[in-house]
Amino acid sequence: MVLPSDISPARAAAPGARAWLTLLVLPLAVACSGGDERATQTAAKVNREEISVHQVNFLLQRRPGVTADNAPGMGRAILEQLIDQELALQKARELKVERDPVVQQALEAARRDIIVQAYLQKVGDAAARPSPQEVQAYYREHPALFAQRRVFTLHDVALEAPPAAIEPWRDRLAAARSPQELATALQASTLPYTARQSTQGAGALPMELLPRLAELREGQSLLLPQPGGLRVLMVTGVRTDPLSEEAARPAIEQYLVNDRRRRIAEQEVKALRDGARIDYVGSFAEATPAVGGAAK
Repeated sequence: MVLPSDISPARAAAPGARAWLTLLVLPLAVACSGGDERATQTAAKVNREEISVHQVNFLLQRRPGVTADNAPGMGRAILEQLIDQELALQKARELKVERDPVVQQALEAARRDIIVQAYLQKVGDAAARPSPQEVQAYYREHPALFAQRRVFTLHDVALEAPPAAIEPWRDRLAAARSPQELATALQASTLPYTARQSTQGAGALPMELLPRLAELREGQSLLLPQPGGLRVLMVTGVRTDPLSEEAARPAIEQYLVNDRRRRIAEQEVKALRDGARIDYVGSFAEATPAVGGAAK
C-alpha cells in the first residue's frame, strides 16, 4: 500500500497556490464553443462525446511547472491530449477492449488505489499546522538545506550493468578528475551508460547525500550502487546560496504538515491491521511472518 509521501522542504508549495487555474482555463472553453456562453463547461466535442473544462482543470492542477503565464497554453495542450485519448478510448470501446481480463484487473487495481489514497488523504487532513517555534527549530537543525545551503553542479552518470562487470572499473571511475577523464574510462569499459549535467540545490538532493557531497572538492565523485548498475556523481562546481528563515518558512511549514499526514496515515493503517483478522493462506502462510493483526 502506498502511503502519502512527504516532500522535500525546498520543493513544497504553499497551499492554494493554484486556485486561479480554473479561471484561466475557462476562456479556453468559451473559445472552443464559438463564444456560446451556454457551452462554457464543454471544452471540445469528439464525435458524440464531450470533454469538459473540469477534465482539463483536473489535469492542469496536477501538472508541475504551471504558472499564471503558461496555464492557458498548457491547458490547450492538455485538451489536445484528451482529444487523442478520447479517440483511442472510443475505438477501444468499439473493440470491447475493456472486457479483457487483464484490463479489468488493472482497472480494479487502479480503482482500489485511488479510493485508498483518498481515504488516507482524508485521515491526514487532521494534521495540525506547525508552530513558529517548530519551523524555527527545523530551520536551525538543517543548516545544509538553508543557512549553509549549497548549489552543486553535477556530472551525473548512470551505468547499466551487473556488479561483476562494473567492479573491475570502480577504481578508475573513482580516480577520474573531470567529465572528460570519466568519459574516457567509461568508453574503455564498453559498459552501457547515460550522462547528463545538472545544477541542483541542496533541497533537491536526497538528505543522506548532502554530508557526503559536502566533503567533496571539484572533480571528485560519489559512486552509488543502484538497482541494475551504478551511479557516478561527479562534482564539477559548488557555490553557496543561503536561504533565510523567512524565505524558507512556507516550504518548511508544508513539509512538516506533509510529514505529519504521512505519520497519521501510517498509524491509521497500523490500527486497522491491529483490529482485523488476517489469515495467510497456502504458500503465503508458510513464507509470510505475522504482521500487525495477522492470524488473530
